[in-house]
Amino acid sequence: MVRATFLALGGVLIAIGIFVAGICAAILGPDGWSVLRHAGAFQSGTGVTVVGVLMTLAGLLLPDHRPTIPAGHLASVRDTLQRLQASISSLRVINYGDADDSERRRRAFRSHFRRSRRLRWQLRTYERRAASLQKAKASLRARITQQASVLGIQAPDYDARFIINGITATTVARAEQGQLDFPFNFGWNGSDVDGGIHPGGTYDYWLVVKKMPAETLEDWKARVATHTEPIESLFSSAQMWDETIAMVKFRNQALPLQRSVAPLLRQAMEREIFRTVRRCPVCRDNR
Repeated sequence: MVRATFLALGGVLIAIGIFVAGICAAILGPDGWSVLRHAGAFQSGTGVTVVGVLMTLAGLLLPDHRPTIPAGHLASVRDTLQRLQASISSLRVINYGDADDSERRRRAFRSHFRRSRRLRWQLRTYERRAASLQKAKASLRARITQQASVLGIQAPDYDARFIINGITATTVARAEQGQLDFPFNFGWNGSDVDGGIHPGGTYDYWLVVKKMPAETLEDWKARVATHTEPIESLFSSAQMWDETIAMVKFRNQALPLQRSVAPLLRQAMEREIFRTVRRCPVCRDNR
């Protein structure tokens, strides 16, 4: 409490002193420098500033008597830091915790790192970028869903759920990895026995094109191609949409933040002592 009081009073005195001295200097103007040392108000402002600086230094040197946080709370703070590291290293939306305690952990984290202004500022900037990414992803999925319907990608021949999920996920991954211009091959696989067709790498049927009794294998393959063509057309179009380009923009903006935040998080992880703080909801409940 004493330490906090010294720091608070020191900050107030510095602000008052600078204000008084600044007003005095402004009144005297550029030609008044020779008499500044004789101006009582200026000297008072300077003196108050010096006292404020000394009180602030004293506050910083005083020992912090706040108790350390309990082991369980310490573990949750460090788990939050690990989640932050994982989220940012993979350029994902920041995950502070599970759904039921995410906001509580977020408030606790901000409370314990209130003085780490650079870390908090960069995390806020990253969160804004992440919000833009989420919005772009949602818009992309909505547009893919709408265009799939326009192209006739729907039951009974198509499983629109798998197709929409697959195209969305692949497009998002390519955008975040800067690979939208890379060639892509669905590697279609299927069987003329049950007519199930799926891309390479998955065994979920995206569509079913059953072979007619009198149909040759080549004719069946040609008919399959007419069914896969709308899917490939939708995928190709999605690579150039504004929603997809927005994700590329997020990636380009987030990479510098990723590089600058990573060492700050590592330093935070290396802290051995976390003191209780009034703003933290967990510390408040533990009192």
